Amino acid sequence: MDDRNGKQGPVEPKEGAELRLLRLAGPRPPVAPDRQARVRSAVHAHWQRQWETRRRRLWWWVVAPLAAAATLVVALLAPRRGPALEAAEVARVDLHSGTAKAFAGTLEVPIRVGAALVAHTTVETGEGGRVALRFSGGASVRLDGGSRVILGAADRVLVEHGAVYVDSGPEPTRSGLVIAYVDVEIRDVGTQFEVRALDEGLRVRVREGRVVWRDRRHDETVAAGMEAMRGADGAITQRPVSPYGPEWGWVLSAAPPFRIEGRTVGEFLTWATREAGLELRWVEPKLATSAARVILHGDIGNVGPIEAPAMVLPTCGLVSRVEEGGLLVEAMNR
Repeated sequence: MDDRNGKQGPVEPKEGAELRLLRLAGPRPPVAPDRQARVRSAVHAHWQRQWETRRRRLWWWVVAPLAAAATLVVALLAPRRGPALEAAEVARVDLHSGTAKAFAGTLEVPIRVGAALVAHTTVETGEGGRVALRFSGGASVRLDGGSRVILGAADRVLVEHGAVYVDSGPEPTRSGLVIAYVDVEIRDVGTQFEVRALDEGLRVRVREGRVVWRDRRHDETVAAGMEAMRGADGAITQRPVSPYGPEWGWVLSAAPPFRIEGRTVGEFLTWATREAGLELRWVEPKLATSAARVILHGDIGNVGPIEAPAMVLPTCGLVSRVEEGGLLVEAMNR
C-alpha cells in the first residue's frame, strides 16, 4: 500500500524455487555429437517399428479384404474346368447323307460318322438330308429330311419340326427314351416307332413293341401296327398302319450300314427284316438252325436292308423273296 495516498502498488511476482535452482546451477554443458546421433537413431528405430505395426494392421483391415474380393471375382469369372462341368456325351453319328448341321450353343459341330454329340446339341437336316445317331443306351435315332431336334440328354430328344424314327432294339429292357414335342411325351417301351410333326397335328406310328403317349389330356398306349394322331382339337385317334411299305422308305435310307464280317447269317437276316419291317420266314426250319452257324465275311458297304439279302444269301446257298409282309428264305436250287 502506498503510504502517501493509501493505495496498493503493483505486486512483484515471487520467484519459484525451481527457477532459482536453475539460475544457481548455471547453463548446462552441450550434448556431445555422438550422443545426439545415438538418441536420434534410437528414436528413428522406434518410430519405424511403430509404422510397420500400423502398416500391417492397415493391410489386414483394408487391403486384405480387397484382395480377397478380387480373388473371388477372378474365380467367378474364370472358365470352369473339370470333368464335373463338362457337357456329357449323349450320342454318336452313325450315318449322314445330304445336308445336315449340328450346333452346340453357337458353335457348329461337324457332322461326320463317329463324331460325338453332347447334351443340348441341336441337329437339323436339309430337305433330302438324313442323319442316324447312336445313343449311349444303344438306341438308334434317325432324322428325316427337313427336321430339327435338340438332344436334351442321353434319354430325351426334343422335336422342333420334322420327323424322327427310334429303334431301341429288340430287348424291352433297353427302353426308356423319351421323344418330346411341345406338350407331348412319347415314351419308348422297347420299340420301333416314328414321331412326325405335321401342320395338322402330331402323328406317331409304331412298327414294333409299343409307346406311351402322354400330354395334359391323355395317357395312353400305342401298340405295334397302330398309328395315333392328335388333331387341332386335341383329340387323339388311332388306326391300323402297315409296318412296311413306301411310307417307311426314308427310315431304310437312314439305316446305319450292317457290318457282316464275323457275323452269322441269322444275325444278318434279323437285321434286314427288322429294318424293313418284315417277318423272317424259313421254308424249312432246319435252315434257321444251320444259318445260326454260318459265319459271314466281307463288306457290303452301304447296301440297304432290302437289297442286301439278294447280295449275301447266294454266297451261303440261300435265296429270299418278299412275300405278304415277310422275307421268305429257302435253299438255293443247285
